[in-house]
Amino acid sequence: MRVAAVPRAVRGCRDRLERSAGGLATDAALYGCSTLFAVGIGVVSALPPHRIWGLTAAPGYLIATVVVLAQLAARRRGRAPRLTGRPGRAGLTLFAVAATTGLPLLWQSSRRAAGLPGHAQEEVRVVEHAGQRLLETGTPYLSRAEIAALPVADQLSGYMPYQPGMALFGLPRALAGTVWWNDARVAFAVAAGRPGTALAYLAGTLVAALAAVWCGLTVTRRLTASASADRPARPG
Repeated sequence: MRVAAVPRAVRGCRDRLERSAGGLATDAALYGCSTLFAVGIGVVSALPPHRIWGLTAAPGYLIATVVVLAQLAARRRGRAPRLTGRPGRAGLTLFAVAATTGLPLLWQSSRRAAGLPGHAQEEVRVVEHAGQRLLETGTPYLSRAEIAALPVADQLSGYMPYQPGMALFGLPRALAGTVWWNDARVAFAVAAGRPGTALAYLAGTLVAALAAVWCGLTVTRRLTASASADRPARPG
């Protein structure tokens, strides 16, 4: 009984929040708290990519907060019902996503492509290096010996803690070089929707298969050439 009561209580709280001012009160709280969070990350984080995201996303959250407060005021006066109802809320949500996710992503990926440091988390580089290794060797992973042979500062990023499929998001950069649109985060964004995920994985799987075949043929040719060179010549 207690286990079943918790979801009902959560659903009841959610429904009450959604009915409060037509959901605008909840929107105002979420956008306001998100603004404070983004500003806090931009000010206190020790990681440059996080600070840049916070300072880039904070204006978008702030604008969304001001707009939803204006929606609340209009609703109380009985004005602009379409702007204060679901269509208006949906439009503001799209704006918030674009301003706080899309804009920081484009900013950081473009600045990174221009050669400026501090615009990508270590996880991004790990995924891209895994994609490069997948293309070159057929596997996204380094062995323990290979990781130990790296400089101490690079050993942590040499370890790929994800499943092999994650390396597919690093393939665009491995194939096309350093430009803003093949940043691994752009690939993540493209694959965020179901159609994008399917296409990304199908394309990545095809490329990975071709890369593995190419690596196998290369290794076979080298072994054959080495065996031929080591074979003693027959007397004439």
